[in-house]
Amino acid sequence: MTADDASGDAADSMTDFDGRVLVTPDGAVYEATSSTTQSADDGTEERYAWNVSLQTGVEWTGPPAWIDGIPQLSVSIVEDGRAVELRNTGGAALPANTSLDVFARNEPLRGEVRSGEPRNARSGLRPPERAATLTTDVRLEPGEAVYVTAGADGNASSFALHDEPTSGEYTFGFAGIRSTDSDVGYYLGTGIVSWNTE
Repeated sequence: MTADDASGDAADSMTDFDGRVLVTPDGAVYEATSSTTQSADDGTEERYAWNVSLQTGVEWTGPPAWIDGIPQLSVSIVEDGRAVELRNTGGAALPANTSLDVFARNEPLRGEVRSGEPRNARSGLRPPERAATLTTDVRLEPGEAVYVTAGADGNASSFALHDEPTSGEYTFGFAGIRSTDSDVGYYLGTGIVSWNTE
């Protein structure tokens, strides 16, 4: 994989991009590597390299059977930034009474998301400005979606969950949704802009 140029804050300092992914014909990713070169303010260049590999004595036989029992969720900002959509794209239903922690900022988040917490030591990224906990009323079946809105002030008490597309007053630039109600934890984010996550 190669890139012609960078975007966002990195566009002026990134000079070289390279990457490789080793994927078997049945879709198992065994290795991913990438490297970039970035020009520093003092004129020197810094090279960053990443390598992730899967090493196991077990032959890949496809996803485990239990994966079909897990909701496949996606999150996106909709309604011209005035709502966040949480959609079940397949798998099992998301149970009723699932608690969802919602994190928000009114501008895109610059940084990386690890272990459920957005952060970026290089830029001193602050955590999301707004947060609330919401609970689903009914099961979210595959193909269905719910929508999160907030008041203009973004106070936790103004966050609301809707069954139909709805525009709120708060404008989302970043949104994250986290749930750890069951044996499977979720952290979904959208509106994340950074050279090290693209």
